[in-house]
Amino acid sequence: MRPLLMVHGISSNARKTYGVPGCLLGPDPRGLYSYLIKRGYRAGVDLFWYSYPTLNPIPVSARRLRNEIERVLNKSTYRDLDVLTFSLGGIIGKYYAISPLYQNEIHKLVMIAPPFSGSHWADWFRITFSRSDNDLLFEGDGKALSPQVLSYGNQFLKQLALTPFPEKIETAIIALKAIPKQKVSLAYETLRWLINWTGEGDLVVPLESARINVNHFYEISEELSLKAIHRYLPYNRRVQELVFQVLQ
Repeated sequence: MRPLLMVHGISSNARKTYGVPGCLLGPDPRGLYSYLIKRGYRAGVDLFWYSYPTLNPIPVSARRLRNEIERVLNKSTYRDLDVLTFSLGGIIGKYYAISPLYQNEIHKLVMIAPPFSGSHWADWFRITFSRSDNDLLFEGDGKALSPQVLSYGNQFLKQLALTPFPEKIETAIIALKAIPKQKVSLAYETLRWLINWTGEGDLVVPLESARINVNHFYEISEELSLKAIHRYLPYNRRVQELVFQVLQ
């Protein structure tokens, strides 16, 4: 089985995102890690993960991804691997793939809810003196921290979204549209307002933000619940099934 490297999203780690084993805790049986293990992946053999400081500029995180890819391939007989990302991880994955760091090592890049047009939640982190609008650079570290880059409509993201992937990589995006239940209550009126503000999607990443030119785009519509919200998408069974399907 071709090795798979899992990359988590912002303000998180591999344990929270995928339910991988921690120092004192075993794997979360509801997580994507456990789902893949049950379907034949083997930890440390063809299933790998890592945690990284998510506030770093995107070029810094891309270099870290390069190091992790080398680590995985050094343990494998394969010359390439699959990469699974969540949220910010998709931005890092694409930046890496179009940068000079990339050495044709990625076979499939599967992205769950990548914010290629940003998120309105990140607008609170926009700083006027940031160089994020001109930060699609492959030398140096840039100056924009990842929350600044993720502000809605950021020019860095627009340029990144429009840049084609290398032809060798098979790309897929999985995004979810949460639909509020049809009942009147203060809680659900608040959620409807939140959806109007964030855009139709998973209450964090709008569908239009995840929709870029890839080989396969999967849109799931689901009644609003905990596992239809951005943070918990890797715990959503329909998302897990799609991830495994795309990786085959």
